[in-house]
Amino acid sequence: MKILDIGCGPNKHPGAIGMDKVALPGVDVVHDLERIPWPFPDDEFDVVHASHVLEHLKDLLPVMDEIHRVMKPAGRLIVRVPYYRHETAFRDPTHYRFFTEQSFDYFAPDGESRYGLNYYSKRRFRVVSMAYGYGGGVAWHIDKYVPSRPLRKFLHVLVSRKAELQFTLVAVKPDADVG
Repeated sequence: MKILDIGCGPNKHPGAIGMDKVALPGVDVVHDLERIPWPFPDDEFDVVHASHVLEHLKDLLPVMDEIHRVMKPAGRLIVRVPYYRHETAFRDPTHYRFFTEQSFDYFAPDGESRYGLNYYSKRRFRVVSMAYGYGGGVAWHIDKYVPSRPLRKFLHVLVSRKAELQFTLVAVKPDADVG
């Protein structure tokens, strides 16, 4: 399985090829994500990770097109972005955009777009999962001191605030069997 981690910084996903515009430890390919095309062939990757990078892009649409291009048919895009209702979305002066639960509906296959606004890009992704990540000062303490995973999850939902959105998208390409 071939994995690309875009905007990985020094925290590259294990086993992935890391691409970032800054030559940090763990970065395998130094390349600005907004400089298209990327130095990879079509249909190269099974999985693309984009953890807290998409909100830093000035122009998201060409980058989403390029992610789609380098992904294999039915490849998975794993995305983590700040939730627009959490202060961390606004705190970072390098953030250009904010994400909601419906942000990726703009790339939905024809007939599946809730708002009919998927004409901005010809590339299609199907959202197969969306979850909230929880944060805030208390989240660290829950993770450190509560030994039971089910109890940690419950406490995060109960006392922590939604800090990020976590999506899994599947690349929809012609002649690909996608579920």
